[in-house]
Amino acid sequence: MVQSITPSAVDAHPTQVLPAGADRLALAADPGTPPDQLVEIQKQFASDPSIQATLARNPATPQKLLLRLWRNDPAAILENPIVTFWEFSKPGSAKQHISFDIQFALYQHLLLQPDFEPSPHLVDPKHLVACLGRPSRHALQIPLHLVLRDNRPKIRFELLEYQVPHASRKLGRPVGFPHDDLVALASSGDRGIHEALAAAIGGDFLRPDPLDIPFLGRLARLLLEQRGQSFSIPRNIAKWPCIDSDIVEKLARLADDHFLSVLAAHPQASHALQERLATHPSESVRAGLAAATPLDHLIQRLSLDPNPIVRAALASSPHIQTEIQQRLFEKKDPRILQSLLENPHTAPEILAACSRLRFLSIEHRLRTHPNTPPDVLARLSRQALQVAAPMPPGTIR
Repeated sequence: MVQSITPSAVDAHPTQVLPAGADRLALAADPGTPPDQLVEIQKQFASDPSIQATLARNPATPQKLLLRLWRNDPAAILENPIVTFWEFSKPGSAKQHISFDIQFALYQHLLLQPDFEPSPHLVDPKHLVACLGRPSRHALQIPLHLVLRDNRPKIRFELLEYQVPHASRKLGRPVGFPHDDLVALASSGDRGIHEALAAAIGGDFLRPDPLDIPFLGRLARLLLEQRGQSFSIPRNIAKWPCIDSDIVEKLARLADDHFLSVLAAHPQASHALQERLATHPSESVRAGLAAATPLDHLIQRLSLDPNPIVRAALASSPHIQTEIQQRLFEKKDPRILQSLLENPHTAPEILAACSRLRFLSIEHRLRTHPNTPPDVLARLSRQALQVAAPMPPGTIR
């Protein structure tokens, strides 16, 4: 007689069922607990942080599960004996078991510790640089200035070049760095870091915290003293907020014609510098000045400049009076007319005079200009209706 076998008569595999009444935390911590029981504990107590943390530190926890747990608990990597075993068995192999994103999380954890140790045996510098250079996928989750605890130049460069602009765009405002950290960057002696720092502040991605105008001036001078042959450092410093006229003058002494045209329009350019630039042989420099100077005697002089590019730049200035606008209009130069039509400060009588000309795009610009007289707008509307009206059959327009 064959004895019937029912499901209840079959012993389940002992590692598939957790022992009744067992201390789950003790099982999670015990390296002798079978791996599949550890997986089961993790599933049943997924919302229990103490059990999850214990499993992350148990060397018997299967590696696939360990990596999942370490992603949110990178501190466990430093406390799990399995990592020491990997490194002891084959020096340099521990980081090969840890994915890039977990290494990046561990690196940020290390930066938060009282004594920072980069642990290169666990965090591969090449992978770290790659993560810092791809902030859309690997954005820092800690205050960015803490990365400056790491004095490796490549790390600092990637922070300034990629992570800072990304974080600034996400925040909608510049990232704040303590003054001491900015001085450390400016004093680093590394040209790439100096250029990245000047660009980050010039791009409005980075600011001293607290924002201090005299400090920015000292920082700019420090960078300029070490600029060497760099052209990007002075060009980016010219974009910094609130630099003073002395720094603009210093920048002008280092500038070529193209850069001088930018400095000529700088709001902190001194009157003495503007006087010199008004007679500069380069038309682009005089044009840069013409578009921005508020000095009346320079405006008068530049309105008589023989170069139409300079006069067209002057026609775009918010500082010119109606008399100067009329003088510029008289030549009927298309470049000057375009500047007058695009200048929101152009007087209504000048716009009315423009409306009687026949140049392409004038009508559109007149319709959208805030100072176009009402009678001119009405005339333009009538003309548009006449053009759009259907013609009687047989009529030749």
